[in-house]
Amino acid sequence: MDLFWSAIEAEVARQGKLATFNRVRLIARRLPYPARRRLFAQVHRQFGGSLNLIVSAAAFLPPSLQQAWEDLGVVVMQGYGATECGVASATNQRDHGLGTVGRTIPPVQVKLADDGEILVCGPTLFSGYWRDPATSAGSFTPDGWYRTGDIGRHDASGHLVLMGRKKDIIVLPNGLNVYPEDVENALRTAGIRDAVVVEQRPGRIEAVVLAPGAPLLPQPGEPADATRAPEIDDPVRVRAEIEAAVRAANRTLAVHQRVAGGASGPTPTSREPTLSRCSATASESGRSSTSRSLFARTGSRSQPRRGGAGRTAGNARTRPCPTSPPAMQSD
Repeated sequence: MDLFWSAIEAEVARQGKLATFNRVRLIARRLPYPARRRLFAQVHRQFGGSLNLIVSAAAFLPPSLQQAWEDLGVVVMQGYGATECGVASATNQRDHGLGTVGRTIPPVQVKLADDGEILVCGPTLFSGYWRDPATSAGSFTPDGWYRTGDIGRHDASGHLVLMGRKKDIIVLPNGLNVYPEDVENALRTAGIRDAVVVEQRPGRIEAVVLAPGAPLLPQPGEPADATRAPEIDDPVRVRAEIEAAVRAANRTLAVHQRVAGGASGPTPTSREPTLSRCSATASESGRSSTSRSLFARTGSRSQPRRGGAGRTAGNARTRPCPTSPPAMQSD
């Protein structure tokens, strides 16, 4: 999805119509889906003229990317689950809100633990990892619910919203939690397509970002070290674009997750990715400040694969489901 969308934007930019394209998108999202497809008929012809549905699963889908395709009149559905438990929830063609993975699909049950971890149970649940009883035991609660390792919440309509991996949560010195995906998504929506947030050391959080602009990969026939982002030679412009994106992102983030400043970094060599760097501080609700940095990088972080990497789930029998009712399931 991201690859095709990048190609659409690149072609529109080549024609000098990007500003108009984005304005029409804002108008289109207020229209019925058939009308949106007619509005962007030229784009749809490039896809054969019959593209009206995309189903996404197995990796994180940025809400801004979903919105982009839906602006064109393409319904984007999402599913959530794992090898260990099958499909736990999904959206549908009538209910596919941004940023959610829908409602639980009976007879599967989903509930949230006290710390927000998503727990799953039902007839699709696996019995354990092959010849790995210790890991298998740690994958279940005492009453038999599978621990997904994902943190989530339910919105006001009962849809499941993924907030990130439990192991990726960053706890600040003042006890507040930073969800890396929140910052990454906010930056992406603000114009920084690729970003990853990591904790370099306790209390120091860094976000690695790809500078806004044209794709960096060489085109057919060009040398391997060619750059497609000539604007990177203008560090003042790049810095201004990043700071503008950060300000926009901050308006959507909780106070303790906001980036609040920056400083320029080194210039890479011709064969290195054309990147930008700045250091910044993030306010922790006014109680203290934590050093935060923004570095450029060359890729985006998709949601990590769930379950035990390198292990095979056994399927000889299913684990009986507890009788306790789920926290939320579909109507």
